[in-house]
Amino acid sequence: MYDGRRREKPRALTLIELLVAAVILGVVAALAIPRLSHAAPRDRAEELRHALAVVRTAIELYYDDHGAYPGAGLENAEEASDAFVIQLSADSAASHQENRPSRLGPYLAESMPSCPVADCAHASRVAVRCGAHELRGDPTLDAGWIYDPQTGHIIANSTQMDANGARFDQY
Repeated sequence: MYDGRRREKPRALTLIELLVAAVILGVVAALAIPRLSHAAPRDRAEELRHALAVVRTAIELYYDDHGAYPGAGLENAEEASDAFVIQLSADSAASHQENRPSRLGPYLAESMPSCPVADCAHASRVAVRCGAHELRGDPTLDAGWIYDPQTGHIIANSTQMDANGARFDQY
């Protein structure tokens, strides 16, 4: 039965409409991509600042409790590195100190955090530089962090720069 009304075909997009949509998407992408690419280094810088704050706070708390920095007094850099991680780590029995009535530590809630800007496979590893005058990033080390147990100073092992031109090992 014919009701006298004409059936309308579904309307399709024309080539001009598709081109206009493509141009609009291109303009939006051209504006968004540079902003997103600049955000990545800032995020890494913020991650580094956070990780350094956590580790530096743990080092200072350890110093307040023990009167020495973690790993201090050990001549061998490898032993000092292991001692540093063990003395601060939550998954270590070393946070129980002899001759103390109460348990001290752990100073880190988990294990040593990975360095977000390190250029190595072992970003959570700590390299110890005993008596170094100035700690600087060293690309030859397979470690994310460089630590001086005499001063308690720790830095990121990276010679890269942030978005403002500051080296990550100077944070």
